[in-house]
Amino acid sequence: MVAIIDHIPRIQLSDIKELIRRQTGTNQKLMQLITLNNIEYRITVSIESKDVVFRWKFKDKDKKVKVKLKTEPSNLGNGIVWYFLCPYTGHKCRKLFIDGNVVASRYAFAHVYNQSRESKIGRFFSGLNRKNIDRKYGKQFYRGLLTPYGKRLRKQYDKMKRANDLLEVYLVPKNKGRKPKDETDIQTRI
Repeated sequence: MVAIIDHIPRIQLSDIKELIRRQTGTNQKLMQLITLNNIEYRITVSIESKDVVFRWKFKDKDKKVKVKLKTEPSNLGNGIVWYFLCPYTGHKCRKLFIDGNVVASRYAFAHVYNQSRESKIGRFFSGLNRKNIDRKYGKQFYRGLLTPYGKRLRKQYDKMKRANDLLEVYLVPKNKGRKPKDETDIQTRI
């Protein structure tokens, strides 16, 4: 069965980053409660053993999953980066998907994204439905000159305009071939 992964709730490592930070300063076990889809998850982090324990109740059964944590040095050269290790596949990841029965990375699911189910033309038309394609933070012009973002935006608007012009031509076809005969034209021949 293929799961549409857009609709599965997920937990990111950044959601429990504060819990990890507080855990490094104390020897006590700290717990965090997260509610997703009316299911309450208890998350406990252990820095010494580098694992995260998820506990929850699903269909009157108590569930428990232990997920290992992995640290790697940052590519910037300062600090470390934390990752989850998927309990099913062993992939390192920053997000875990929680569907009530399983806590795993996206690679454990036979997954598709909603947009990947659409055809190319469907994705194109869904892009046309967006009225405003501007970003919240982005300048089209800087000191009177067009920025690279402005060039991309102008190109996108030109594509949308050409597509709308083509839609008018293709959706409202002109009659090709013979014109319908008038009543007067038929009577003069008889």
